[in-house]
Amino acid sequence: MTEDKELEERIITLETRTAFQERMIDELNSVLTDQQGSITVLAEQVALLMQQVGAGIADKGGDTKPPHY
Repeated sequence: MTEDKELEERIITLETRTAFQERMIDELNSVLTDQQGSITVLAEQVALLMQQVGAGIADKGGDTKPPHY
């Protein structure tokens, strides 16, 4: 009987660990999904800023020397 009890306790322990790991994986997946959304938004903002900076440089004549030269 003791072997049965030990086996049952080991199974319960394994089931508990598995449940904890599944919950942790779900939480990590949620965080990763949120971060990917943030990265996408930031990448779009950087691309927009690069376009604006590029347009600003083109409007000012690019590589021309400042007037004091």
